[in-house]
Amino acid sequence: MRKPFTQEISSANEREEREKGTFIVSLIIILVTTIMLCILWTLQAPISNSIISGDIFPGGGSAENGHLPNMTKEEIQQQMQREADISKFSFKINSRPVFNSGSDAGTLRIENPNHNLYPFVVKIFLDETGEELYNSGGILPNQHISTAKLSVDLPKGHHKATAYIRAYDPETNMYAGQSAVELTLVVNN
Repeated sequence: MRKPFTQEISSANEREEREKGTFIVSLIIILVTTIMLCILWTLQAPISNSIISGDIFPGGGSAENGHLPNMTKEEIQQQMQREADISKFSFKINSRPVFNSGSDAGTLRIENPNHNLYPFVVKIFLDETGEELYNSGGILPNQHISTAKLSVDLPKGHHKATAYIRAYDPETNMYAGQSAVELTLVVNN
């Protein structure tokens, strides 16, 4: 006698589920075995980046404090001065420039001193509105701007503004730092 059709379908479903379960268990066993082999291989692999001599922590190696022996006082001072010069960024700007009228050139007196390593750009913004009033363009060390016009015709009076001096690396032209200076722009007429 033949089995009913529904029993054949349920037997087929059970067989598929058993095969799926066997496949998943086999996959888990392979995965765990692979992970364990990787761990064992890592533990037995030689360390190629070991420290050759000394310890990386202070006091553990053979390094001595101070400058190299036989350096003169002048050599030490020159080395210290070079390090200070690299980190130094200085500028000059008139904090109270005067303009005869809003459309005339005023006494900005911006200077990038010759001892500076960094070229810079000066931008002046009106504090009240945030509007840009002036952009110097690049100023190299040992260059200056005595007078300049603003890009906006300001009315007579005293106007609070801020000058942002942005320094750039002379080799890469990448931004290196910024200083800000409060200004009072005086417009006489």
